[in-house]
Order: sequence, then structure tokens, then C-alpha cells
Amino acid sequence: MKRTQRAGFALALFYLHTASWREWRSSAPHNTHERADTAAVLAFYDRILAEEDADGLKLFLHGWFLEQPASPWQEPRYGNIREFVAWTLYGDAGERKPKQTSTVDRVMNQIEVVLGPLPAGRAERLVAMTYTREPLGRCHRPLAVYLCCFAAHGAIRKMLQLLGFSSRSLASRWEGPVLLPLLPHGALDRLPTSRCVARAMRMPELVGAVEVMVRRHALNGRAPSAAFMSHSLGTGYHAAIATRAPGLVAASLFADPICFLLHERDVAPLRPATWFHWLQRVAVASDPTVQNCLRREFWWSQHWLHPASLPSPTAVHLSAADTVCNPRRVQEHLLRHGGAQAGLDSPLEVELSRGMFTVHGWLCVAPAAQRRAIADLGRLLARGLAQRAAGRKGAGEGDRTADGSHLALAVRHRGARASGQAVRLEPLGDTDSVSSSGESDGCGE
Repeated sequence: MKRTQRAGFALALFYLHTASWREWRSSAPHNTHERADTAAVLAFYDRILAEEDADGLKLFLHGWFLEQPASPWQEPRYGNIREFVAWTLYGDAGERKPKQTSTVDRVMNQIEVVLGPLPAGRAERLVAMTYTREPLGRCHRPLAVYLCCFAAHGAIRKMLQLLGFSSRSLASRWEGPVLLPLLPHGALDRLPTSRCVARAMRMPELVGAVEVMVRRHALNGRAPSAAFMSHSLGTGYHAAIATRAPGLVAASLFADPICFLLHERDVAPLRPATWFHWLQRVAVASDPTVQNCLRREFWWSQHWLHPASLPSPTAVHLSAADTVCNPRRVQEHLLRHGGAQAGLDSPLEVELSRGMFTVHGWLCVAPAAQRRAIADLGRLLARGLAQRAAGRKGAGEGDRTADGSHLALAVRHRGARASGQAVRLEPLGDTDSVSSSGESDGCGE
């Protein structure tokens, strides 16, 4: 009886500590926005305003507004959009200085050039989804959940050590293969009770540490570079490396990426669409430590990547039933803008895996998908190193279409074994050439 009482008292105390920690982190400011992020967001607006028509720009801007409950939908007005633009540029601080106000004015003028004059004033019933200003949602996890996570992390760490990996700080010397785990989401590895929260690592620090590691493992006479493979949130950090240190990236593979559409509302939609999406939200996304990671230690422009900025041969593997980032929207985005990757001698490869169980993370647990991803990355790495060794920059003659444009995107659809069809779609200029093979690719279950 006494043990039961002690256990109940400990659980009640843990609940109170968790609630207090959640309130404390909800009142804390976002702490990773930097001055350089404003320049990156200005470059983003220059690109999207040049690429999108009025309908596309309106879809992007309107998607970031929610109406209050029991209120009819209203079109965002000038004041609503200006507040949102100021947040994207300057974070929680907004526009406070005359120079910042003039910068926001310039962006708003560019937006009105595309959309036409916006209605004056504000739609008071609309709320912009500025996630860094929002408090952490109410959610409690039993202490046993965290203890199980700690045990799983310990088992995985031990298994990786047996496979030859070393677990050390980013700034220290590494021996053997290098793994940078961000599972899951840099959270769930500590109890949401301590107020001694370490400062989130800045992107220049992370990229600099990775660069040091790559240089230490570079072969004699060869420029330091490596192949990078990432999944989900890890693709955001992968994008930061590709943007800030493109020379390090000899080849890339993005699985279930969020980095290409971070500017759209399609990433991590609010309303669960399937039972697995609901399970994701309950088991992971709503956890207080995960919420703290995404709401207080994550700034979108540091992890956004445009296909034209990919510095090396790249493959993108998508899961058809992914509910975190719409795979068909990602595929469409890459299809539209991948052709601008004119500095490379090889196509941007996109693979869409179909099947009942091709959900977010499926590529990480399916052995066939893992083997194919590793083989693809090895092939891309060999190609990237060969291109660098030859000093080739610009597409080869065999990669050009009749009108001189680059054949810069190859899309593979992989279906379930029952279909027995592997479809390869290659956009040539303004037309699509589709060929089918009668052999099963053995993927999708």
C-alpha cells in the first residue's frame, strides 16, 4: 500500500513539474532567429514573387491564416498580411526600427505588384499561424513513456557502437563512420521538468562542426566532401548544410523531406487526415519537449531549401501516404522548379513509393527501401566525386533537350508488388514522356 501511495505521489509530482515547465517554456521567447535570417527571407520573397503567379502567391499567403471558431471566412487584408510578413522577416520582435519598416514596405509593394492593391485595414477575425509566438499545447506524458524512450535510446546507442559508430560531441575528433542522430526531433531525450535547458545550437555552429568532421576524414589530395542522407526534420538540417557549406555535399538523399515546402501550410497540417496521422500527433508532435523544439528552437528559413540551390547530385524519396508533408505537392514543386538546377551534370531524381503502408517514416524501417536508398546514395556519390574530379560544371550535351533546356528531373513511381508496374516520368521541355516496365520493382508493401 505504501509503495502504491509513493508511486502515486511521484506521478502527481511529475505531473505538476511538467505543467510548470510547459508554462515556463510557453512564456519564453524564440531563441534561434538571427540577423542573417532576415537576408535569407528577403531572398526567399524575391524568388517566390518571381516564380509564382497571383493564384500561387494568394494560396501561399492565405494558407497561413485561420478564422476564429464560429466565424465566417474573411479574406486577409493589408494589415493581416503585413503582420505576417513582418514576423517572417524579424521573428517575434516584428518591425521596430525605421529601417525594418521600410524593408517590410518594400516586400508589401512587391506583393501588391503581383496581387494588385490589397484591401486596407485588418480582418479582425483572422489569426496568423505564427508558431513561435504560440504557447505550448496542453499535453501530459506518463513518466513511464520517458523511461521507455531513455531505454530505447540506450539500446540504439549500444547497437550503433557495436556497428562501429562513435558517440562524441560535435566538436571532438570522430573515429570510424559518423552518424548525427536527430531522433526523435532533438527531443524526448530529457524530462520536461528541468529549467536548465541548454541553448539550442545555432546553424553556423552545427555546420561548422560538421565541416570540421568532414575535413578530418578527407582523403589526401581530395577536397573535403561527404554524402548526406536525411529524413523528416533531419532534412531541415541537411538543407542548412547544403545552403551554408555547399562544397561539403558531394551527394544527397532526402527521405520524406520537409525542407522544400516549409513555406507552405501543407507541412504538418493541423487536422489529422488518417488514423496514422492522429497517432503521430498524439505520440510525438504533442509531446511538450517536441513542441519546445519546434516552437522555441526552430526557425523556418534556416531549414528551407529551393531545388535550384541543390549543390550536388540528389535523390528525393517520398512516401505516398505521408501525412507530415504532402508528397504530391513536394513532387509537383520539384517538377516545376527542379529544372533550374542547371549547374549540375545529372538529373534530380524523385522516387514516389506507393502502397498501403508507405506512411511517414516507412522508408526508415522497410529493408528493401533502405537498401535502395543506400545504393542510390552510393551511385550519386560516385557521380558527384567524378564530376568534381573532372571539374565539370554545366550540363553535358546528352542531358539537353531539343530546345537546349536541361533534362533536370527524373521521377520514378514505385507501386505495390501487386501492380507489377514501374513507371518512369521524364519531363522534356513542356511535354512528358512516360514509359512502363512489366517487371515488378518489389516495393510498396
